[in-house]
Amino acid sequence: SSVVDVERIKPYQARWSQLVPSDDGLVDTGGGFEETLTETAVGWQHVQIMRTASGPVVTERRVLDRHSLRPLSLERHIDNAPEGAPVDMTLTLSDSSYKGEAVSASGDRKPFQYDIATPAFDGWVAGLTIAALPLAEGYQASLPVVIQLQQSSYLLRLRVSGREEFATPAGQRVPVWVVDTEWIDTANGSRSPGGRSAFRES
Repeated sequence: SSVVDVERIKPYQARWSQLVPSDDGLVDTGGGFEETLTETAVGWQHVQIMRTASGPVVTERRVLDRHSLRPLSLERHIDNAPEGAPVDMTLTLSDSSYKGEAVSASGDRKPFQYDIATPAFDGWVAGLTIAALPLAEGYQASLPVVIQLQQSSYLLRLRVSGREEFATPAGQRVPVWVVDTEWIDTANGSRSPGGRSAFRES
């Protein structure tokens, strides 16, 4: 898309904890996330590490096209994986298909293929694509996105609802855009809102 401008995104590192509501307020579950985005010779490399309180640690490594942000490959590894779950998956984009294989803890290999109808952005890290758009109050867009491992495709509709400051744990205040979204499953038309308020057509 001509409106996607990768100059608007920068390499970064981020880390956060997962909090869940309870009768006593927000409680730390013991889970956590780490993310890094780096620019490499191949393209943008996004690495996410998800630590769960129950033990599994999931590491996902994505490569996105340097200019279009189209997802080119995905690697997933699980330490302490639940019984029966694949411990390794590697997918690469070939024409209009994501192809690869899943490997179990015992070494069994199972082929994986997901065909997509149209070129799409990576829905798991859709925030990167959103950050590359010309955001402004009232800005709206619709993005085709794919979540390869779930074999799902969506139309992601978004609208910028305002500008705020985000307070970091270190006490910094960072100006951010507030973006409301709606995810429309292209297979069955079901809709899922995202953000603090459900998306509504104006």
